[in-house]
Amino acid sequence: MKKSFTLPGMTREASFMPETFNIERNTVDLVWSTGTRVKRGGFWEEPFYEELSMERKHVRLDRLNNGASVLNNHDSQDLRSIIGVVEKAKIEDGKGLATVRLSSREDVKGIAEDIKNGVIRNISIGYRVHSFEETPEKSEGLPVFRATDWEPMEISFVTIPADPGAQVRNAGQKYDCNLILRGEDGMSDKNVPVVQATESKVDVEAIRKEAMAAERCRVSEITLACRNLGLDESFSAKLISDGSSIEAARTAIIEARSVKDKENHTSSPNIQVTSSEAQNRSEGMFEALCHRANPKEKLTEKGRMFRSLSLSDMARVSLEAQGIKTIQMSKDEIVRKTFDLRIRGVGHTSSDFTLLLENLATKSLQSAYQAAPKVFAPIVREVTVPDFKQVSRVALGDAPELELLPEGADIKAGLMGEAAEKYSIATYAKMIRFSRQMLVNDDLDALTRVPEMFGRRAAEKESDLVWAVIMANAALSDTVALFHATHANLNSGGAAAIALASVGAARAAMRKQVGVNGARITLNPTWLFVPPELETVAQQFVSANIVPEAFTTNNPFAGKLQVAVEPRLSDSSLTGYDVNAWLLTADTSQVDILELARLQGQEGPVIESDEMFDYEGMKIKCRLDIGAKAIDYRGLNKNDGA
Repeated sequence: MKKSFTLPGMTREASFMPETFNIERNTVDLVWSTGTRVKRGGFWEEPFYEELSMERKHVRLDRLNNGASVLNNHDSQDLRSIIGVVEKAKIEDGKGLATVRLSSREDVKGIAEDIKNGVIRNISIGYRVHSFEETPEKSEGLPVFRATDWEPMEISFVTIPADPGAQVRNAGQKYDCNLILRGEDGMSDKNVPVVQATESKVDVEAIRKEAMAAERCRVSEITLACRNLGLDESFSAKLISDGSSIEAARTAIIEARSVKDKENHTSSPNIQVTSSEAQNRSEGMFEALCHRANPKEKLTEKGRMFRSLSLSDMARVSLEAQGIKTIQMSKDEIVRKTFDLRIRGVGHTSSDFTLLLENLATKSLQSAYQAAPKVFAPIVREVTVPDFKQVSRVALGDAPELELLPEGADIKAGLMGEAAEKYSIATYAKMIRFSRQMLVNDDLDALTRVPEMFGRRAAEKESDLVWAVIMANAALSDTVALFHATHANLNSGGAAAIALASVGAARAAMRKQVGVNGARITLNPTWLFVPPELETVAQQFVSANIVPEAFTTNNPFAGKLQVAVEPRLSDSSLTGYDVNAWLLTADTSQVDILELARLQGQEGPVIESDEMFDYEGMKIKCRLDIGAKAIDYRGLNKNDGA
């Protein structure tokens, strides 16, 4: 006798072999069924034994072989629960075997690692039975029903394997099932209760439509991108069947187009990349935050829609964009959830709110750093070095002199001077902490002012290093102090206030400087560096409107020298400098004087988020890799002052 009834989908414990994990392809082999009898209950008036037929003709494998999903704990309601895809499935020696490929998404990498290492060990399959047939056998006095038409739907990695008698978690989904009963004459009028469909608390139809819409969008975008770049339909079909995300497909398409162009020796077509919704949202929120911090910052249409939102509001928007419902969350819960996602490695995208905060901190720090005064700029050449190893610099003044070349004679090789200054860069760093309370309280000022202060301090650190070189007056490679009578750049015995005679003597000494090889350098002094105590006197001295000496009305230095005021030259207790001392200098366009080196790729202080996040806030590291050294004494002349 054949009857029909509705039946929920069911699950069974299965097994997999961690030793088959293929690291290169991110795949692992599974045994998804052996058909073993399991005791069931709840579908009939009395318990029964279920047996799955493992004959090839009784198992529908189309769904598995068409890329069925590999799920996290049978969760079919959220696309993010898809952690892999079935690559192939088969029946062999009475067993159901499959190879599954795990997703390369950031949030799945930890799961894949645990599967490879055997930490995640439990697996379960979800399946539908389309037809049961009663067997003549009994097991423990209970009837045995064999599934002679059944269909594996999905494979799940689970925390706890399903009880053999368990149904799938969404028991509201029912499927038609035929039942063939046997009697003594092969037929029976046995009363079979029909399992009625129950009302599901989940809008299954809405979920189905959402998944279908997402899949249509994926297929459409991949197909269109391949067509626009002239790639074969077979290429787009493979990307679609492999379950590639739109982002991964775009990368693969561009790479394939590049390879094809190289093969054909043709240039790449113009590729127009349009901003995604996530990118527009991130840029808009960033604009709005920058405008709030500084109303002079430009605000485009992207930013206007976010300008009235608080920090927690923006965090809410970011969470919603990642599919996380926040309607019942408080401000504190939203902030905690934001940090929770970052802790677990979820949401590393352009829409991630924590990255938005890092970008805001970076902008604030860099703006303050660039705006900070650099009094040392005229006498310092800024360079980059590839690493932290010691570097060697030969001064420009040590270049060999050009010699007359007689007709037909060979050009002689010249030698650079032996003087070479050596130094290396070092790292200076501090940690900035943004607390959870700052975000809840919408304390934007703290999120911008603190990085600004660090940016200003980074610039001050550079000045500290440069002026420390000058104030220390350390020996150069010739074993003579930077300022010394031997170098003809120190006026101690003839120390005097800023005046025509003293400045004239310093200028004359600088013009007479020669290189190691005895060649004239011909320097032209352009800067007068003074402490704040001498600022007024120095400005009067270089002004064309002030008579510098009582006995003359002509000032030969008017308009020829520029005054630079450096407060560090005042602190005699720390530097040993007298507040009356002053410096006459050339600039780096004429001769090497001092060098300020940074690590390659870094134009200033660098901000990085700390890998260790917690629920009470986030930490950001500010780092400066830098070093300073005097290269040549000839462009400097010091007078100890009156």
